Amino acid sequence: MSTGKYSDKYAHKRAAVEKSSGKMLKIAILAVAGIAIVAFIAVFNLKSPASGEPRLEKTAAPPSQTTAAGGGQAVSIPLASLEPGKAKFFEHKTADGITVRYFVVKGTDGVARAAFDACDACWPEGKGYKQDGGEMVCGNCQMRFPVDRINEVKGGCNPSPLNRSAQGDQLVIRVSDIEAGKNYFNLKK
Repeated sequence: MSTGKYSDKYAHKRAAVEKSSGKMLKIAILAVAGIAIVAFIAVFNLKSPASGEPRLEKTAAPPSQTTAAGGGQAVSIPLASLEPGKAKFFEHKTADGITVRYFVVKGTDGVARAAFDACDACWPEGKGYKQDGGEMVCGNCQMRFPVDRINEVKGGCNPSPLNRSAQGDQLVIRVSDIEAGKNYFNLKK
């Protein structure tokens, strides 16, 4: 008989614990849902809505078309428009519809540099680079490359160098050199 009395004595405590456990479960579910929503928003903000590729930093106005020294089509970017250490991203569409992305940047040493927005290692992912201060960061593997080393170091995950030349007050890049990198951007292979 004392067992019945014992269970009645603690019934209200057991009910309170069960009620408290239900509240804790609801809080845990809401916390997990909140974390999932924040993670989804973070991933969504890194992807462009249409292609699933990372968003490029603000793409600069298209460079001027010109004729390169020695002939051939070229693009021309005023050297004065390049801020030291700040990359400008550009796109060039080839005749067969492939969009080749590249960037130019003036190093802290004053040298204007150019590279494809791709590398020998991670190009199949189509994620390119973003800039973080004085470094270009691979959108796939997160490796970092100093701006002042662009065009000097190649291979692996380094931004693939793009031939360019300073002609007067312009940075000139031959269209044929830009189109030579189209395989980095032909992701339909």
